Amino acid sequence: MAVSRTGWQAAFWGALGEEMGREDRIENCYAARDYGGNTVALLLNRVNAPDEESDPFPIYVGVRMQTQGTPPGRQWTFSRAHSPVRAASEVAEYLRTLGWAP
Repeated sequence: MAVSRTGWQAAFWGALGEEMGREDRIENCYAARDYGGNTVALLLNRVNAPDEESDPFPIYVGVRMQTQGTPPGRQWTFSRAHSPVRAASEVAEYLRTLGWAP
């Protein structure tokens, strides 16, 4: 388990980059990442306040350019106890079903 919220986030993005065959060099944990036209984003839990240390981690994957027939986005909510590496693996598996290949 990651020691801090920022540690969990960094571990998630690092593991997702590894799973997808490219290093994640973006320092902002809330900046969306693009994987072949699919956007992956770590969402905030509330609009008007920063996340608490114990808040879950909502991860969203959606097609960058929505058109008719585009599959809807998918969202996961991982708890602090959920391994960030396992979370990244679940998201990477979904990205692969959308056609991403490193």
